[in-house]
Amino acid sequence: MRPRAHLEQVKNEGLVSGWCWDESRPDHAVRLVVLVDGQPVGSTVANLFRPDLAEAGMGDGHHAFSYLIPWDRIAAKSVSTIGLIDEASGEALDTTFVFRRTVVLTIEDRLRDVEQQLRLLGARLDETTARAAQDSAMMAGVFATIGAFFTRLSELPPAAVPVELGHSVAGLLDSTRAQCPPFSFTQANAPLLTLCVDGGAPVQTVYACLRQIHETGLDRMAEVVLIDDGQAGQTALLPAFIGNLRYQRLQSGQSVTEARNQAVLFADRPFAGFLSSGCRVTPGWFNAVQAEFAGRPEAAVIGTGLAEAGPALTGPLADFLEASEDDGLTPITATLDAAMIIRSAVFKELGGFDSGFVAPTAAAINLCLRAWETGYGVYHLPAPVLLWQDEGGSAAAKFQIAPDIADLLAYRAESVTEDEATEPQTRVLIVSGAGFDQADLRQTVFSFQAQGLAVSAAFAGTVPPSAELIAFLHESGCAVIDTTQASGYDVLYLTVAAFGHPALPPQDSIAPRMVLALDAAAEERLSTGGRTRPGIKAIRAAIDAADCVRLRSAAGAAKLASLGNAHKIWRIGADDGNGLDRSPSAEDVARLLAQLGLSPHDADA
Repeated sequence: MRPRAHLEQVKNEGLVSGWCWDESRPDHAVRLVVLVDGQPVGSTVANLFRPDLAEAGMGDGHHAFSYLIPWDRIAAKSVSTIGLIDEASGEALDTTFVFRRTVVLTIEDRLRDVEQQLRLLGARLDETTARAAQDSAMMAGVFATIGAFFTRLSELPPAAVPVELGHSVAGLLDSTRAQCPPFSFTQANAPLLTLCVDGGAPVQTVYACLRQIHETGLDRMAEVVLIDDGQAGQTALLPAFIGNLRYQRLQSGQSVTEARNQAVLFADRPFAGFLSSGCRVTPGWFNAVQAEFAGRPEAAVIGTGLAEAGPALTGPLADFLEASEDDGLTPITATLDAAMIIRSAVFKELGGFDSGFVAPTAAAINLCLRAWETGYGVYHLPAPVLLWQDEGGSAAAKFQIAPDIADLLAYRAESVTEDEATEPQTRVLIVSGAGFDQADLRQTVFSFQAQGLAVSAAFAGTVPPSAELIAFLHESGCAVIDTTQASGYDVLYLTVAAFGHPALPPQDSIAPRMVLALDAAAEERLSTGGRTRPGIKAIRAAIDAADCVRLRSAAGAAKLASLGNAHKIWRIGADDGNGLDRSPSAEDVARLLAQLGLSPHDADA
């Protein structure tokens, strides 16, 4: 049964609110993906309490939600359509909202409300009344509104800003402006990097980090996201003085780990970076890291050098985070999130940071270990060195990990270290188009894994895979990824349907070798059709580009031979006793590797 949902309100600054309830699981909190004009912009959980929902019989009443749409997704539009998807099933929910945003801003009309909200920045919510604690959802909305308001304020031309903003607001703005002279990030046309900067430090520390990003020219290649955990109140004012800064404040109950996922998972950039506000980037930092990624397709994460005064961990994890002092790129078990960059495709494949780790540094170390376990590499680049200027020490304090969590990560790191000396696994991406055979896909995954290969799967057809199939793939250790983010594989295994293979990025950007698996309809069309028959050109083009071809019949093999491609035949399907093609066995995969000139551990071949 599909959950019931209702979008009740979308405010002018993009604050979405409503409720969602799954009647079949009355006390379950539904996780939602928010859509703007049909495109996902983020996710939230419908777990906020509202007494009217409880009175209406909706479980325990904890089924309301509140979410702030990223400003850049609505800033240029006067009309947008807001929708919701049930993240678990991928189904669109029967609720939409046509949002008509007021483009002409009326700051004077909102000033009184904003002044009241600003006073909350310096307050400790846990020391206020019980009612304030119960209204945590409302408080999250208030803080989100502050960030959105100042983002909008920073976008106005100077002549449009009222001279008299009121004494309390003017004093706060003047005080911050004196410490933080205004500037604007360069708006990159096609950013290569989503760079998340930790905002949990005094405003001077955060501002200096952002200013250095601008002065070194990094903002010409990166979209900068300031993630504010609310611990330093004035940080929320920085969007008023820094143009083109994407500001993201934690919602009620949200951790920095979850906010980072939200900032990166829905961004379409080749790389994602995480930078402590204590860091001062040096010229050429990202260029050097990008060059190392280009030369090592197996590299998933690269951490970079910091001056000696930078953050450090003590205790059981210290040995696993100790990097070589050599000039070149060296393997490392894990790296701190003080200055780390990861391929966005790998970040999505791994599902982002594990939100079970509340401490961001613990989540980053865990991500590195998961990358190793999936067959990727994690590296340290000693140069260029980043400077460390942590005024007050608050930025370094963010890298503390609870002893029990440190022990757990150290235990896992030790097992990863034992495997680091082994050669990397050959990586295979299986892409299935429309009408794929689920049973055949399962057996194919098993056969590849039985030969020691690391297998990922992607789906390019119009019909999505079933939830049961996705669960099977995850349980078997087969990652499910987006084809648009696929790169760095050794073999592309592509199912070809009757009308050709699905649209993909250039094959060479995914893998140097390609294997085709013709389905029954495609093989019949190839065997019996002339050159002009629909779909033939696409199928023949795929065969010409492939290194090996999987067939189902002798007729298909004869046709392939007549086209001069007999040497590409990998296997011809054997009868399983019921007149049906038998899926590839582990022995078949062994022959395929030999035909491709690979072994299970020839990832760099």
